[in-house]
Amino acid sequence: MICDDLDRLLNKLEKETLVAKKTHTIGGEHYSSSFEMYQSDIFLSNNSIQAFGGGEVYTYVSFNSFNSLMSYAPPFSKECSLWIEQIRVKSILLSDVSEKLRYQFFQSLRAKIESLRKVTLVD
Repeated sequence: MICDDLDRLLNKLEKETLVAKKTHTIGGEHYSSSFEMYQSDIFLSNNSIQAFGGGEVYTYVSFNSFNSLMSYAPPFSKECSLWIEQIRVKSILLSDVSEKLRYQFFQSLRAKIESLRKVTLVD
């Protein structure tokens, strides 16, 4: 069931990457915003997200696997923006362009899910 959920999540993410828009539906209302997805071969030990809204920059940084820190302190957000930008310019844009690379990226993730399915079926 988890592999099926991952498949559905991957399909949704691939469609959003294709059109460069994140979508969400709440109570019949559809929301969307622009979205850029990059592939990087640089190993990162954290996951950082920045969201912009209401004149604020919200920075989310994960740590210790399941924990996250959220801040909208301008000095912290600026430092994270610089770090994210350094990684971004060394990465490959998958959203909206790079059809071949996008296809290869998602196929490699699907292959990992299929490998997981086979392992769990054997055990």
